[in-house]
Amino acid sequence: MFFKDPSGENLDTIHKRIGALKTKTAECGVAQSLYKMCKSLSKMRRLQFDNVGTKYWVDFDIDVERKEDKPLIYTVVYDAFINKIGKGNFVVVETSGGFHILVKKECMRFNPKEFINDIKHTSISMTGIFDDLIKEMEYNINAMIPCPSTYQYGNIVVVKNKEDFD
Repeated sequence: MFFKDPSGENLDTIHKRIGALKTKTAECGVAQSLYKMCKSLSKMRRLQFDNVGTKYWVDFDIDVERKEDKPLIYTVVYDAFINKIGKGNFVVVETSGGFHILVKKECMRFNPKEFINDIKHTSISMTGIFDDLIKEMEYNINAMIPCPSTYQYGNIVVVKNKEDFD
């Protein structure tokens, strides 16, 4: 049995088949090793988001429909965050599909989910671009973002507002 990208369901299937193999041939060391390996993969999958450290940043994810619209969306969203949070209190990370905006947790004096709704209904909707150009804008709870200066789908991940920090 071969899987290119084993998801949780596939790992469970592999785990069950190897478990059945282990019970049939209890003396086979290979079967026992495979059984232990699958069990550890299953454990790692379950623990991935459970063991996180202290979060110092709140992540907002913005997905863009087309790459050519990124400069316009960046300008509008950047201005909205400057007005609400202030310069130097957030980092804009450009990814292949849009932006991640990381806001210092200590600067957050409001509910992040309500903040997203405020931005959607005020500054962005007034310019008329939200519905047409932005695919999705959400508060990203898992806070997993691509690391700046690495590649994501052939594009370099960069910090857009470096000049805001001394």
